[in-house]
Amino acid sequence: SRDYEKSFEYISNSEISEAEFILNLRRLNFKPIDGAISLSDVLKYIPGKPIENNEKYPCIKRQNLSESDSPYINIEDLLSDTEIQDPKFVDESCILIPISTTRNIQAKYFRFEGIPVILDRNIVAYRVNENMIDPLFLINEIQEKYVKEQTQAFSRGYHLERFHAHDLTKLHLQIPSIEEQKNIVLRIEEIQQKLKNLHLEKEQIRNQSINSNYNDLSSLAHRLGTPLSNILSKVDTILNNLDDNTLNTVVKKEKKLIEYLKLIKIDHELANKIIEDSERVIGPAITEKLDYKFFEKYIENCKISKPKLNIVLQTESNYTFNGDKILLKILLDELIGNACKHGFDYEFKENKILVEIGSIITDDIDSEIFNVSEGQEYIKICVSNTGLPFDESITFQEYIKRHVSSNKENSGLGGYDVANAIKKHNHGSLAMGLSRHSKENEFSTTIEFLIPKINKDYV
Repeated sequence: SRDYEKSFEYISNSEISEAEFILNLRRLNFKPIDGAISLSDVLKYIPGKPIENNEKYPCIKRQNLSESDSPYINIEDLLSDTEIQDPKFVDESCILIPISTTRNIQAKYFRFEGIPVILDRNIVAYRVNENMIDPLFLINEIQEKYVKEQTQAFSRGYHLERFHAHDLTKLHLQIPSIEEQKNIVLRIEEIQQKLKNLHLEKEQIRNQSINSNYNDLSSLAHRLGTPLSNILSKVDTILNNLDDNTLNTVVKKEKKLIEYLKLIKIDHELANKIIEDSERVIGPAITEKLDYKFFEKYIENCKISKPKLNIVLQTESNYTFNGDKILLKILLDELIGNACKHGFDYEFKENKILVEIGSIITDDIDSEIFNVSEGQEYIKICVSNTGLPFDESITFQEYIKRHVSSNKENSGLGGYDVANAIKKHNHGSLAMGLSRHSKENEFSTTIEFLIPKINKDYV
């Protein structure tokens, strides 16, 4: 029927050909923007020149495109690298972008001033017609919403859509005169400098607050040390000087005096442990050389303390890392406790936690997810649980803030302590990801994080 036909959209062979035979509706329906210019009019691909006679030039890698907010590549910060396969160099000013990306296009401008640079295979270079478009205006403009909608239209992939560099010239930009572009760039740079200054000021205030908190806590711990020690001493004095009959006197609810005195000693140990853990959370990490045995011992203790908990460890045994035992224990306690409390729909029955640990060399996807450099060795720890998925009403940023609660019994999720421990193992970087899985997956939620790996012979 005609109503049935209206539910279809007919696309010609020529339209499919123009879309490079990629049957993506967003791509097929893409229409050029009125009054905009195609980047094919202002950009030209630079293939790069092969290295001869083993010349050594500064090397630009994928992570250099996201290391700072500056739109420029500073060659003084680059290292020479002779291990790149089939190295190519460029000896002219150009725009550099990743060969593919799942997020925003991270572009940088390389201004050639007599020293060529080598590009790794994950970077593509384009020559810019600077008479028509200012390179820095271009870098800022491709972050605008109307351009991001275009990159989504040209993204491809089954499970994870990616925008590929060779599609850059298919994008259309709305550009004013070259003079107005330069004025816009100047205003943007002024705003960015103000934001940078505010960020530095915020960090200074934050560091002062952390140092103040740490000093206050250390002072409090020192002052509490004497009375806590006196309590323990007095309990020992009572235990050593009372006869057995007195110690076995029933005080309340069939509990004997000796039992209450022992409970006081247990509470004393707990108070000392809380103070010690609090100092470690606020203060700097105290790391030591660890390996897979740390995680094996932790899981073994978990099974002893929670015999009903179905927890499984899958780990390699060929890695070494610098870790803070107390912070790592706090981190894993929070993740596992959170899964038990908020994920398991009834306590421990037919529920499972899987802890997977292995070595990785980061690629471009890891670089985007964990905000780390490519080509680096890390330990990747994944903690997955069955049961209810992570509360969709709570964003990742809300989870890692202080004093955030779920909507179940108003109980804290401990994400701040988790994030804090991960940052302290990654020089302040939050190398962490959170995934909610579909019902078809055995596990409902996975939280994963990275810790830098060290060589086994490291001392």
